[in-house]
Amino acid sequence: SAPGLDRKAQKRLEAEQRQARSKAKKEQQQAVHQLEKKIQDLEKRQTEITAELEKPETYQSNGRMMDLNREFRHNADEIAKLTPKWEEAAAKMENAESA
Repeated sequence: SAPGLDRKAQKRLEAEQRQARSKAKKEQQQAVHQLEKKIQDLEKRQTEITAELEKPETYQSNGRMMDLNREFRHNADEIAKLTPKWEEAAAKMENAESA
């Protein structure tokens, strides 16, 4: 009955490997989703800042324009950093799904 035990062990090992792959896939999907969300939030904020900067009253408030410009530049830098990370994570996720 040794071969029967081997087959059971093999099946268990295969199941564990599938679970590990599934867990890795899930974690990759979460990473992609989190990066996507951060980028979307930053882009939404950029739209809001742009709208603020288009209002004449923004320029009447001391420092308001400078603060908005500073935040806009900071957000643009963040988007520039996060986008390649998101692209890399999305590519990994696609590779994991096709494996």
